[in-house]
Amino acid sequence: MNKLSLFLILLIPLFACRNSSQPEFDARLSDQLDKLIEQEDYFRFRAVLNAQEDELSEPHALYYRAIADQVFNQPERSNQSIAMLIEDSEELNDTLLQELYNIKLQNHIYLNEYRKAEETNMFIRENYRSLLDSSELGDLRNTWKIWKALRDVPPQEVTRNRDFTIPLYKDKVGLSNITVGFDSTEVNMVFDTGANFSVISRSYVDKLGLRLIPASFDVGALTGALINSDLAVAEQLDIGGLTYNNVVFLVFDDEDLSIPQVDYHITGIIGFPVIEAMDEIHLHKDDTLFIPQHANPYTYGNLALDGLTPVVAVEYSRDTLNFHLDTGAPNTSLFAPFYRKYKKEIEANREKTVFKTGGAGGVVEFEGYIVDSLHLKIGPVTARLDSLQTHIEDIAGQESYFHGNLGQDYIRQFGTMILSFKHASILFED
Repeated sequence: MNKLSLFLILLIPLFACRNSSQPEFDARLSDQLDKLIEQEDYFRFRAVLNAQEDELSEPHALYYRAIADQVFNQPERSNQSIAMLIEDSEELNDTLLQELYNIKLQNHIYLNEYRKAEETNMFIRENYRSLLDSSELGDLRNTWKIWKALRDVPPQEVTRNRDFTIPLYKDKVGLSNITVGFDSTEVNMVFDTGANFSVISRSYVDKLGLRLIPASFDVGALTGALINSDLAVAEQLDIGGLTYNNVVFLVFDDEDLSIPQVDYHITGIIGFPVIEAMDEIHLHKDDTLFIPQHANPYTYGNLALDGLTPVVAVEYSRDTLNFHLDTGAPNTSLFAPFYRKYKKEIEANREKTVFKTGGAGGVVEFEGYIVDSLHLKIGPVTARLDSLQTHIEDIAGQESYFHGNLGQDYIRQFGTMILSFKHASILFED
């Protein structure tokens, strides 16, 4: 499922004038960090920041630490740094202030603080309109409809009652489904870390006792088309040993969650905000899901967040690449940045072909290549993947620095995949 665009970082010089008492390498280091963030190269950004943070002025260090904390799922701490910067904002130019409020907005979204998200969105549009291009302004206007509609909805809460293991069920197109309890009704829903929000088909809103909230905002689909959506809130739902309150769903029309060519219909999707709140999940090869009541203190630090999408540090050919993690995707695919980086290698003795892929909003065709096989390393383990579809153009016309989408064909080569959202780590075990 394509992400609903919520947040864009565009970095330019940070301060109206740099403190002349700071050494020259402070400016060079800032420029290096800015470039890494612009390229969404989060893992190199963190490595450089951790190694050289003491070479930055205090405001610069707070600024970059706020970004690192956001990307590595520490939104409260990120907002603390932002508050300190804004409180003493005499040195900050309008561009930097706008970026700080952008980060603050995303943190409120992570924390399900809808009223604060609405207010921050409005503040950005009212005070920094001249710094926004038409696309950014349109995105803020569109997503403001979400936070305005949800402003009186309390934050999502979860109660972890015990350790538990539950089965996953494969549907007819191979997607993993999980049983979700709504009051006295249970339904199977797609379990998908690649979905930025949970989704429900319109015909099931009343069936499951959800509260419909008209909002009429647009969500970008795989095809590049826009899907008009409303919102619904489940006051309570249960997944195994977890009880959730105030869970938000996007409401799609039934036809937008259907692929008529294969007579396939999705009831709903459990997406990132619900999955992330589990803190830690273990996906087993035998199609079971284990969730511990208390998260373990992993220290791999190879899992980041791109908006509401998990990002994995993947090693290939002695290089660290950024892949989106999508447990709802049967197969790993390679994106245009991977093609551009390894173009000669990919095009050698291969013919261009046309692929079809389906998702919310329909079926889309794209040109690309089949990469016969490659080896990808995550943490200490390596897996071989065969017959990978490789895009040669950015998806839906959107420039991206991400190199691919990691799917089930990688995950299922191991006995267990452990995702620790709380400790920003992913690991695989036999």
